[in-house]
Amino acid sequence: GDFVTLGAVMAYSGPTKPKEEKKNVEQNWKERYRSIVVAAVSAGLIIAAAFALYSRYTTGIELHPVLIERVGQPMQATTAGQIAYLNADAPKGEVLFSINANSGDVLNFKMPCDCEIVLSQGVREGVTVLPTDVILTILVNNVDLSIQALMSVEGLARAMKGDRVYLDLTDGRSIPVQVIAGSGANSASLKGELFVPVQLVAEDGVLTEADIGKYGQLRLTKPGFWN
Repeated sequence: GDFVTLGAVMAYSGPTKPKEEKKNVEQNWKERYRSIVVAAVSAGLIIAAAFALYSRYTTGIELHPVLIERVGQPMQATTAGQIAYLNADAPKGEVLFSINANSGDVLNFKMPCDCEIVLSQGVREGVTVLPTDVILTILVNNVDLSIQALMSVEGLARAMKGDRVYLDLTDGRSIPVQVIAGSGANSASLKGELFVPVQLVAEDGVLTEADIGKYGQLRLTKPGFWN
């Protein structure tokens, strides 16, 4: 500005305030990028937690594996005792196995046909058995399939209440099945067992002879939700 003097008086005609420096209004892109990343990670964690809760509420996986087998005729123990004799290669009419009953009697069970048999797991000479224990299964000349499994009491309750049950096979297929609980499941639950035996039934033609021996796992899903 201009300075003007008049005698002892001095005047100034310039600006009364010094000019302010121009503020830096440019966005710090590094900080902005960091904020975006933090927001994205937080959103991802929230979505993952929500999906985990959703899956836990709607879907249940049974622990025990499921084996697809051929339908056969089970031979059961008729009394409590000990297996004294076992011959898996016995021909028709010969003694297949014997049980020394707790009453002192010896019970002999003969082979009813010239056909293949499958021993139940853990069955051998010297093993103690109870009434209705399945000693072996006789395979008749057919290709009908049987799917038996051990199911948790909680899972069975969910199935009885209407949850959908799927058999997820190791080859990637997911097959809807029905759960049938017989007297064995009722007896096991009354004894306080955590897992009970059940029978699984699939639609006709879904499983074939090629599926014999394959394993799978049971999955339960609440109706009305995605599978």
